[in-house]
Amino acid sequence: MKRTVLAAAVAVALSAAISAQGQMVTRATAQIPFEFNVGSQAFPAGKCEITLNVHPGVVRVWCEGARDGAMALSSRVTKTLPVRQGKLVFNKYGERYFLSQIWLPGQWAGHELMKAKVERELAARQRGSEQTVLALR
Repeated sequence: MKRTVLAAAVAVALSAAISAQGQMVTRATAQIPFEFNVGSQAFPAGKCEITLNVHPGVVRVWCEGARDGAMALSSRVTKTLPVRQGKLVFNKYGERYFLSQIWLPGQWAGHELMKAKVERELAARQRGSEQTVLALR
């Protein structure tokens, strides 16, 4: 019985290690000149760190001066050519900004964050949104 449990534990650890190799954790920073939201979490203007692939399909955001960070689900979006400069795309509703997409330099695929309830409600009340694009460093 102990051997079976040990063998199962080793198999789980190996499969986790193999699947983790396919997802590389990537960090990028940006100086964001306005307050913004990731889901329902508000962030102050300033230097922010974005971590991609914390888990597959999960993005983590942390900004200096914020009490907490935020995690959001994302899906893959693609372009026909790789982007030259990394960028963050924000949807703007009135004076509120929501992080929408993250693109790393040289990549064909980006990360699109799922809209939280508060953003969906704002989008429904307004006719469309503006987009603001900032460069990643």
